[in-house]
Amino acid sequence: MHITRLFLGIPYKINALDFFIFFSAFSEYNLHEYFWKNHDSLQQGIRKFISGKVASELRYAIICGFAGTMVSLVFLDEKIIPLASICSAFTLMYSLPLIKWNNTLVRLREFPFIKMLVVAFVWTVVTVLFPVIEMPRQIPVVETAIIFCRRFLFIYALIIPFEINGLKSGKAAGEILKMKITGIAVLVVFCVLAFMQEKYLAFNIANRQNIFVPLILSAGISAILIAYYSSNSSRWYNKFLVDGMMILQLILLLLFN
Repeated sequence: MHITRLFLGIPYKINALDFFIFFSAFSEYNLHEYFWKNHDSLQQGIRKFISGKVASELRYAIICGFAGTMVSLVFLDEKIIPLASICSAFTLMYSLPLIKWNNTLVRLREFPFIKMLVVAFVWTVVTVLFPVIEMPRQIPVVETAIIFCRRFLFIYALIIPFEINGLKSGKAAGEILKMKITGIAVLVVFCVLAFMQEKYLAFNIANRQNIFVPLILSAGISAILIAYYSSNSSRWYNKFLVDGMMILQLILLLLFN
């Protein structure tokens, strides 16, 4: 989200939106951890949670995350709330069995391709449209659209190692190769959009010198991580290296500008 603010020349200042996103993500991560390991139905999962048949640390983390989300929601810009509600609904469907499919309640994450699109879309909305909506001035539609598409492509590519990790054992190597090629191809399109931003769009950043090089560097490193990823890679490969690419992109942008 701070990358979007950097592009649009918004001074860094922690506000209710930052707290809302932090507590929402914190709550969802722990909620997903609980329901994904606990394969009971939604009703049974809720009953176990209320009765305390769950690790205390996980239970308190979910409660604190939810409480923080509700408190920060009160101070959120009212223009963001409708979109935040939609994103929250998709987020809950990702972790909780709320979708009826073949007379069974399932999670959104059980539909691989749709899951990847939804995750990328929700994170892009949160990190691009939320900062744009809270802006006191209007941002050109074309500028917003290119930033949105570029962010969507980058996040979608970063999801691919996680998807490979979730494949059932015995999957053909050809399928994994196709996923890697898709991820790298997506990053190539990302680089084209980055070039368009640098070449043709004017940004309101004081003394901005370059966005193309840092974006290309972050995309190149991400492509290498995708190319060399395997299901045998350490769990830290995803949690630290792949997840860290957005942070690296921000650091590179700050260094080059």
